[in-house]
Amino acid sequence: MIGSLRGQLLERFEVGGRGEVLVEVAGVGYRVIVTPTTAVRMGDPDTEVFLHVHHHIREADQTLYGFLERSERTCFEALLSAHGVGPS
Repeated sequence: MIGSLRGQLLERFEVGGRGEVLVEVAGVGYRVIVTPTTAVRMGDPDTEVFLHVHHHIREADQTLYGFLERSERTCFEALLSAHGVGPS
């Protein structure tokens, strides 16, 4: 399970109202969902970034959610444990 990523920010973009970034770590590009605010706070492409990551695994899908602060990830994971809250 992926818990964090440190690497170069290659791209940031918006898809369907949510932020998404592409972070390259050791030659591998990881697509990570972030809030639009987090995407802006990460800086410009070619910046070194660090994200705390929640690796969400479902039957047919794996998604990475990125957070600048560990406390944000902890809050997100607490919300996931509530019935009916979180990614569908």
